[in-house]
Amino acid sequence: MKRFPLVLLIGLLLAAGCAKNPVISIPPPPPARLFVADLISGLVVFTQPITSTSTPSFTIPGAGDAGVVFDSHGNLYVSNENTATISVYSSPVSATSTPFMTIGPVAGASLLEGMAFDSSGNLFVADEGAVAVDEFTPPFTSGPQAPAKTITGMPFGPVNVVFDRAGDLITPSFGSSTVTVFRPPFANGANVPAATMTMPLPAGGSGIDLKDHLIVGQQNGTIAIVNPPFATGVTPSATIATTMINGATATEALNSTFDPSGNLWQTFGGDDGFPGQAGIAEFTPPLTGNSVATNTLFNGLGFPFSVAFGP
Repeated sequence: MKRFPLVLLIGLLLAAGCAKNPVISIPPPPPARLFVADLISGLVVFTQPITSTSTPSFTIPGAGDAGVVFDSHGNLYVSNENTATISVYSSPVSATSTPFMTIGPVAGASLLEGMAFDSSGNLFVADEGAVAVDEFTPPFTSGPQAPAKTITGMPFGPVNVVFDRAGDLITPSFGSSTVTVFRPPFANGANVPAATMTMPLPAGGSGIDLKDHLIVGQQNGTIAIVNPPFATGVTPSATIATTMINGATATEALNSTFDPSGNLWQTFGGDDGFPGQAGIAEFTPPLTGNSVATNTLFNGLGFPFSVAFGP
C-alpha cells in the first residue's frame, strides 16, 4: 500500500471538506430600523423594509428634535433646537422609552442640530444659532452644562457636522454657500479653517459616504457631490437634480446619512424660503448627476431633519 505523507493527507482532507462545504461570507443584516429627528413630529421610527407607503412604527413626540446619532454602545442621542438639550436613550428604543440621560440645557447654545462622534468617542453638535460646533467629552453627564469646547471660525451657523477619513471636521453653514473644513486638534474658541469650499447654491446640510465623498444638500432641493481631497476652491463634481416626493418637488435638502449598504438617505425640510414637499429620499450608489431616488418616504413626517439607522 502506497503511503502518503501525513501533511499531504491532511491537506487533501481539508480540500475535500471545503469543496463540499465552501465558506461563504455573509454580510451582517442592515440595522432593522430608521430613526428620524423631525422638527415638528419628534422622534419618528420606521421598521424595515421601508417603502414609499411605509408608516411609522411609533413616534416619541418632541417638537424641535433635529439631530440623531448612535454611539458605539447602541445608545441613541437626540438633539433638540427648542430646549438646547441632548436626550440619550438605551436600545432598543420603544414607544414608551424615556431618556436615561439629558445633556443640558447647554450653556450658550441656540439651535442644537446635527451631531457626529469622532474616533475617540467625543460628541460634536452643530450649534446653528451660536455659529459654533459644541464638543462634549465622555463620560457624559445629565444636567445643565457648558461644552468642553466651543469651536468657532465658520462664517454662518452650521446645521450638521461630519468627519472624513483623516478626522477633519466638515460643516455647512445654513443659508450660505459655504462649507468649512477644520483640521484637528480643535481649539476652544476661534479656529482657522483648513479649507473653505463654495457650493453653487445655499447649503442645507451634509453627509459623507464610505468612500469619503462629501454630500451637500442645497436649499432648492438639489444635492451636490464633492470629491476628496477637500480644499479651498474645490467645487462639486456633480449635482443630483430635485426629487419628487408625494407628487411634489422636495426642497430644502438637509442632512445626508448612508446606511450600511452605502445607500444615501437624504432629508428634505420643504420650507425656509423654498416651499415644497418634506420627506426622505433613498439613492443607491454610485451617486452621479444622473441619480434618481429609488425610494421616498413622507407618511408621518412634518420636517425631517436628520436620520440614523439602529437596532
